[in-house]
Amino acid sequence: MTGGNGPGSRPTKTGRRPGSAFFPAVLLAALALLSGFWPGGAVLAAPPAPDRQSFPQEYPRGEAPADPEGAGGPPPKKGAGAPVVPVTVEHVAGRPRNHFTQGLLFYGNRLYESTGLYGQSALHVFPASELEQPGGLGTEVVLGLPEEVFAEGIAEADGVVYILTWREGVILAVDTRAGLGVARTVFQPGEGWGLAYDGSFFWRSDGSDRLQKIDPGTLAPTGPPLLVRDGDKPVRQLNELEWDPRSRLLLANIWHSDLVAAISLDDGRVRFYLDLGSFAKEERDALGPEATANGLALDDRGRLWATGKLWPRVYRVSYEAPGGPQR
Repeated sequence: MTGGNGPGSRPTKTGRRPGSAFFPAVLLAALALLSGFWPGGAVLAAPPAPDRQSFPQEYPRGEAPADPEGAGGPPPKKGAGAPVVPVTVEHVAGRPRNHFTQGLLFYGNRLYESTGLYGQSALHVFPASELEQPGGLGTEVVLGLPEEVFAEGIAEADGVVYILTWREGVILAVDTRAGLGVARTVFQPGEGWGLAYDGSFFWRSDGSDRLQKIDPGTLAPTGPPLLVRDGDKPVRQLNELEWDPRSRLLLANIWHSDLVAAISLDDGRVRFYLDLGSFAKEERDALGPEATANGLALDDRGRLWATGKLWPRVYRVSYEAPGGPQR
């Protein structure tokens, strides 16, 4: 999702650095215009399809931020530490190509997807029922975001969809009850990668081995970060997040890995990994190394769906958790 060599030297994903003192004010002004020009969330035109060859590298492998709390270090290896659980593909649905997926979410009878890249970030909304139809996802409503925004993970609470931003320092709140439009913006320190809501608090990843608890009322960080560990080893590059209320585990894509960590929020321990490699490798081989698995969502029946950056498909999968029932 992000990356480089330190706050003072890292370029952005478009090769430019939005680091001026007035940048948040400019961004908020743009968002105010967005809310004002499209009241009630009128359907917006889809952003142009990105050129896959122009996608910037995210956290170049082997490079660690100067900050020791950053995302340096390789993803976990299969066969070491917590058990690795294979998944079974139950259903495959087509979807629009070239979506640089950052977040996935079911709410009501809709599937929400956030997509990134500067100048192309957007919130996409699909009828969830299309996942079960032969043609897959095709009918979409798109909320285009200002070009200064790199959208990241999403989560929903009380009918409001919250969109993280990468380095812009704000969370965007889209009130789905009042139409599709940015209702408010809230400053949020630090980088944003993934976001999930456990019914009481939001949890945010930033590509490191830490998860930050966020107060849902103020959207301010609360308490110290939760350290994620597999045994005594930190699990870094935590990316897109999905809360599973039945197992009470937080599922986390691991950037540039086919593994999904199942994390206890009680102690930060990884209970097991889900292995998406049976289909993620095929997608990555066809599309390139940046087509990494990213995007997890549980539907209203508790079924898990997974996709990735640029993937033209979304997969419904099942698995048998260690010591638990089949999902």
